[in-house]
Amino acid sequence: MLHVLDGEKFIPDVCVNQASEAAYLTTPLLLAVEIWSDAQSRQAQRRKALAYIQHGVSMVVLVLLRESVEVYRPGCQPLVLRAGDTLDGDDVLPGFKLPLNTVLA
Repeated sequence: MLHVLDGEKFIPDVCVNQASEAAYLTTPLLLAVEIWSDAQSRQAQRRKALAYIQHGVSMVVLVLLRESVEVYRPGCQPLVLRAGDTLDGDDVLPGFKLPLNTVLA
């Protein structure tokens, strides 16, 4: 779904947001997930993750398949998780936990 945040357009691979019936959203997401592919450089994906944060998104998860997951939060350094770690939804998605062995295998 298209998100227009302060005039900038985003289309995350996966997202969680407040309920809305609009054709596109103009309020920040709770969670944006971007899955890296060869079509974009890692640096471009990281810049996109930081742009989401700058536009008010609460948490961004960048999935680097078969390698790691980077978690971006406002005011924090990115957290790098690997197979064996668990992605925690913290206060954004309370109770959500995803063992990364299932994602990074």
